[in-house]
Parts: sequence; structure tokens; C-alpha cells
Amino acid sequence: MTFTVLYDANVLYPNVLRDVLIHLAQTGLVHARWTEKILDETFRNLAADRPDIPTDTLSRLRASTPGSARVRVAASAAGYVDTLRERIESRH
Repeated sequence: MTFTVLYDANVLYPNVLRDVLIHLAQTGLVHARWTEKILDETFRNLAADRPDIPTDTLSRLRASTPGSARVRVAASAAGYVDTLRERIESRH
């Protein structure tokens, strides 16, 4: 059985962790999902915290992030939100 996993900005932000988690999804071990709002938060924070990374590099990275058939952007996190135990303001 393959689990569906909602990747939040806190796991998409770190480079190595993001790469490992996306690779897990590409191999079919999990069905990874995230929303546009989660990607917005991830790349907004990367741009703010890492001014050494050129904007065009971040734009290319964001454009390539959902680049797998097994990894897709969820139209809405509504189906997952009720199962989250995080603070309400952290929900996307």
C-alpha cells in the first residue's frame, strides 16, 4: 500500500531533504502532494533567507519541482487539512 503524503514547506525548503523526498515519490514509495501555497511559502522563504541564490535559479527550481507523474501539485489541501495536527495558521 502506498501512502499519500502532503509535503509542507518545512520539508521542501532544505535542499537535500527536498531531493530525497521527491526521489522517494518518484520511485513510487509514496504519493507526494503539495499546493501552490506551499510552494509559494517555500520559495518566498528561500529567496528571503538565501539572497546569494539568483532569482532566475529559484524560478527554474520551482518550475521543475512538480516534474514527475508520481509527484503532483494538489489543487487544494482540503482533503488533507482535517488530518493535520499542526497549528491552524500553518495550514495551507
